[in-house]
Amino acid sequence: MDYRKQLIALVERFSKGRGLSEARIANLARCDSRFFTRLRNGGGCRVDTLFRVTQFFSDNWPDKCEWPAGVKRPEKTKSSEAA
Repeated sequence: MDYRKQLIALVERFSKGRGLSEARIANLARCDSRFFTRLRNGGGCRVDTLFRVTQFFSDNWPDKCEWPAGVKRPEKTKSSEAA
């Protein structure tokens, strides 16, 4: 699965689990609100953005949601474990 499909799978599950729009999630992950729309339309992102967004998902993942198969999950950061 390429990185675009991985990020789309993450945002779709996260959106359902948290009850947030994809635009709001993009803003929370420090991207612009059209980030996921651009990915769906074939656009890309920088590697540091990919890592930052994936880390955001890992750190804030809803307990009741299963992490998508085929997407490597980074360990939570220390600051998120205390919260």
